[in-house]
Amino acid sequence: PSESDLFPFRPKPFYYISTTDPNDLTYDEAFAAMTRLKAEGFGGIVLFNKPPHGFDAEAYLSEAWFEMVKNFCAACRDAGVVMWINDGFDFPPGSAAGRINAEKYPELSPQHLVMTPDGPKAETVPWGFPAFEHPKSAELFHELVYEQYLKHVGEYFGTTIRGFFSDADNRRVTHMVFRKECSAMLNYFPWSDDFAGTFGARYGYDIRPYLADVMKDAPGQRTADYWEHSGRLYQSWFKSNY
Repeated sequence: PSESDLFPFRPKPFYYISTTDPNDLTYDEAFAAMTRLKAEGFGGIVLFNKPPHGFDAEAYLSEAWFEMVKNFCAACRDAGVVMWINDGFDFPPGSAAGRINAEKYPELSPQHLVMTPDGPKAETVPWGFPAFEHPKSAELFHELVYEQYLKHVGEYFGTTIRGFFSDADNRRVTHMVFRKECSAMLNYFPWSDDFAGTFGARYGYDIRPYLADVMKDAPGQRTADYWEHSGRLYQSWFKSNY
């Protein structure tokens, strides 16, 4: 097979931006790095900010940030490799480096279901990013992150820029769940103020009478529908509409 046939299957590692020195982030420096990377057998990179030595929260998504991104886009294009972009300031993404926060948008605080003697109950979660299930969260994230990339480097979309990398929906299974104080995250059941309404509109019935069974992981269509809907709400982060 030709090089182009094999290209999609080459590894594309995280490429950490761990400096803000403009001399290290020029087109020439980026092109030299991407040329070396291709020569070593890689097919591209996932561009990833890495504080504290990379861009801080204020500089992230600034003109200086996008000047660096433009240099890497051009370098990847000219070197013949592709780019994916990590859609967060660091790990975990979701708050656009604190621009979406609980103080400014208290209605976007994430919720989950807990079992009480009276049955399932929604509870606010003190988590590090806004509720993915809330449509406004997606709208804000699109406006602050994806639309800004489209504005600055949209000419590379679909060619050099192949997509965005996200690891935001990590609430049920992360390395943290193995720590005793975080073990509750093993059984994380997402919820939001409009969950029941959007669920009913899509599936034609009220999920609330079945939530106790869902939380027991009872097999059947109700449990499957609940998790499918949770996934659809999360996917709204990556779509222009739900």
